[in-house]
Amino acid sequence: GAHDSVGGQPTVAGNHEKFSFCHIAQGCGYKHVIIATNQSEINEAMEKIRAINSDGPILLELRIQTGHRNNLGRSTDENRKDFMHFLQLN
Repeated sequence: GAHDSVGGQPTVAGNHEKFSFCHIAQGCGYKHVIIATNQSEINEAMEKIRAINSDGPILLELRIQTGHRNNLGRSTDENRKDFMHFLQLN
């Protein structure tokens, strides 16, 4: 795993072989956990989720590739100013 939005730094949890979001979810009471790594697996997972006849909760972990589009924009300074103004009012 990596924090792609801030330069692709690796995450501790995502790069540790014993870390599992699914195990954490099960420990928190999730009745079903599913991992998908591509479009075909996502489609299969959605079919399974629709077929599950229980109240859930259900975790679908999507494992995606690192990287981003070259033309991916960044938030403008105006967004930061608007957010800071909002925080001052609330």
